[in-house]
Amino acid sequence: MEWLLLQGYDCLKLPLMAQFAGVPMDEPEALNRVASVIAQIQAKLGDYFDPDMPLLTSVDLGFDVVQNLFQVGVAQRLGDLERSLLSPQLDHLTVLLHEKTEFFLGVAESMNLPGFGAIAQTVLTALQVNPDRVLEIATVALADFSQGRAAVLGGDRQAGGVPSPELKELAALSNGSSSPQKWAPQEVAHQQESDNFSPLLELDLPPLEGELSLDEIFGHYGQ
Repeated sequence: MEWLLLQGYDCLKLPLMAQFAGVPMDEPEALNRVASVIAQIQAKLGDYFDPDMPLLTSVDLGFDVVQNLFQVGVAQRLGDLERSLLSPQLDHLTVLLHEKTEFFLGVAESMNLPGFGAIAQTVLTALQVNPDRVLEIATVALADFSQGRAAVLGGDRQAGGVPSPELKELAALSNGSSSPQKWAPQEVAHQQESDNFSPLLELDLPPLEGELSLDEIFGHYGQ
């Protein structure tokens, strides 16, 4: 059983290390390996195997998963966006902002942070209704996401920030209405601690290319 658990650990570690290093990964081979390990664990455990058991909490695991994710993964992607804004190329910035925002939306859904999700959804709406204002959207989005990250690192596990009035305005349609939001930002108190956020460029984290969503990494479990 210990050997199988170590194999399962490698199934998670190796794709992530390849992602961090920017090395191509054979996805079918990786998924086949995952399926093989899970099948062996299922056979070993028999009736005790329960793929529907709730995920372990941070207390169960002995460390704060959300804290670690926002310290590294979220910070790295915000750093990529901040560097892109230093010498903006609008087409590249549009693609980059959309990719990063989709990742943040997945993080918000997985970690149950509706405020952070509301920021992401509002950014996507703004890109859709005002594509010619991508530079403004990216600048405000960076500030809002950074504020949400600061809130999470400060202990917030209920919201993760909230869209600013500036971002909401950029997401407004020409008739003054806005697209339906997936989240309910009005239910989340606005955080005002952005001045306490350290500059992301100081983190000096390497950029990631071809990001995988959390669903793509973990969605095959138990299948």
